[in-house]
Amino acid sequence: MSPKYPLKLYKYHWIDGQTPFVDFDKHIERLNVPKEVVDRFRNALLAEFKAMGWEGDGELQAAFVPVGALGNPTAGTMYHNKQGNNGTSFLASIPSLDDAPEAEYCGMSRLHALTKEDAFLAQGDPQ
Repeated sequence: MSPKYPLKLYKYHWIDGQTPFVDFDKHIERLNVPKEVVDRFRNALLAEFKAMGWEGDGELQAAFVPVGALGNPTAGTMYHNKQGNNGTSFLASIPSLDDAPEAEYCGMSRLHALTKEDAFLAQGDPQ
C-alpha cells in the first residue's frame, strides 16, 4: 500500500534567502509528536538525502507550500537541507517540483508525512 502523503525527492540549484523555511524542530513542535518518532523520521530523511549525495552539513528545515505556489495544484510540506559547500538543496516534498527546470527528480521517498497532523498541515485533510 502506498502512503497517502508521499514525499518526492529532489536536488535543486539554488535556493537562496531561505525565507519560507523554518527550523525542522519548530515546524514539528506544534504537532505534539513523540521525540522518538521525530528522531526516527529525521534520521531516515537525512539518510535519503545522503544517498542522493548530501555531504552532511546544513540544518534540516521545513516549509508549508500553499496551493498555487511553484505552479503546483497541491499544497504540502517540503523538507529541505542546503549543502554549504556548493549550495545544492536536497528536498523531500509533497507538492511536485517536476515542472521546475532547476529541480532534478531523484525518486520517491520511502517516507510519507510524519503524522496525520503533519499531513493535515501539508494537505488540509488528515483522513
